[in-house]
Amino acid sequence: MLRNVQRVNYPFIPEFFKDNETLEFVAPMIAATNLANTLEKCGYGKDVTILDLGCGTGKAGKKLFTLGYRAIDGLDYSSEMLEIAKAKGVYGKLSQGAMGSDGCKELGIPPNQYDAAICTGVFSIGHVKGKGFDDLLYVLKPGGLACFTIRDCVANDPHYGYQDKMEELSNKGKWKLVVKSYEKYIKDDPMSWQYIYQKL
Repeated sequence: MLRNVQRVNYPFIPEFFKDNETLEFVAPMIAATNLANTLEKCGYGKDVTILDLGCGTGKAGKKLFTLGYRAIDGLDYSSEMLEIAKAKGVYGKLSQGAMGSDGCKELGIPPNQYDAAICTGVFSIGHVKGKGFDDLLYVLKPGGLACFTIRDCVANDPHYGYQDKMEELSNKGKWKLVVKSYEKYIKDDPMSWQYIYQKL
């Protein structure tokens, strides 16, 4: 959906959306529920500001909305997917931008704005590498929560650098781990790791 090692065009958006629904991509809903539970445990109310990074067609945002959150913005690289997300009527603002750029410049939004960020389906095969974790920290206020999924089949692949980047940010005191769980990615088979970190 977003920036990776190469730019990707999506002339097949209707087919992708149909396949997405057929496969029952459940990771966004599970992650949204886990984020909501963690926000509550950390003392946040329903008025928190949340950014859905790589929002795609809006599954995570829709779930957060049903859980009572209303200050939800979304960002994605694909204008076609943003149109589908817009139709769900759950986002306050939708922006087009790219993850994984130097200095987070291609996000196209100011830093330190949000109490929480959620990012599902982005750290996966052929998508954004570990450098994208910088974007999560960039958009969060100090103390904010970053919730994201990493597809199991690439979680430890050095080509993507997810483990090294998470460790680097922890060692530098940029964030700390709050929750780690092993969850369904699509309903019938593949799994993903879900993480929630707190920005320090």
